[in-house]
Amino acid sequence: MVMKKNFSETDQIRNDEFRDRRRLEIKRRFMTLQARRSRLERELSSINALLASLDSQMQHYCSYEQLSLK
Repeated sequence: MVMKKNFSETDQIRNDEFRDRRRLEIKRRFMTLQARRSRLERELSSINALLASLDSQMQHYCSYEQLSLK
């Protein structure tokens, strides 16, 4: 009976260690994804700014062409 109790305690310790490792792995993945999301949001913000700038340049160029043709 004592041996079974020790076996159960050993199993419980292993299960606790497994859960701790699993929790740490999930936390690591979560933090990695958060960092990736932040980087992608910054890239998207830069792309949006560049697109707005390009759109403005295209509008100015079209206006210039229209004035040149008149």
